[in-house]
Amino acid sequence: FVVEGETVIPIEVKHATMNRPRIPSELRAFIQSYHPPMGVVVTRDFTDEQELNESRVLFIPACLIA
Repeated sequence: FVVEGETVIPIEVKHATMNRPRIPSELRAFIQSYHPPMGVVVTRDFTDEQELNESRVLFIPACLIA
């Protein structure tokens, strides 16, 4: 999914249990191609923040998105 406004933000949903941050390959490819300022991975219950090619990647549990 991509949210468009002034900035394009890629969003990927991974509802599997995560023990460590892993940027999904599709999101990684998008970031490497388009260099958005940030990306989001919606997770089941995992919270973290990583950086990839100067893009901030947030891992946000689905229960916090309303």
